[in-house]
Amino acid sequence: MAAAKSLRAVSLTKVLVTLQTQLEEYPRRITETFPPHPDHNVFGSLPGAKATLGPRRLAEVGGVREEYPDADALLCQAGVSPVSYQSGKVNQCRLRRACHKVLRATVHLWATAAA
Repeated sequence: MAAAKSLRAVSLTKVLVTLQTQLEEYPRRITETFPPHPDHNVFGSLPGAKATLGPRRLAEVGGVREEYPDADALLCQAGVSPVSYQSGKVNQCRLRRACHKVLRATVHLWATAAA
């Protein structure tokens, strides 16, 4: 029984080492591919655009500009534009729940970094 557990531990360790190597490759690839990208100047020059937020915003917005014709469309998709609702005499706003959650987190990180 101990030999089987030992073999399993060694196998899982090899998987984790391989995974760690691949995870360390991501930042290197991002720093290589972001500067020559055609939209680098757009996403890299925005206030608060650090080495991580510029590529992340580019990845979340993507290359299809028709999807976001204006800033309001992007804010609605990101879920940072409030949703107003009315019921009788009550008129309130609430957080948009049906949205692109990763894009919302990216917009919040960007707002925090730019502040």
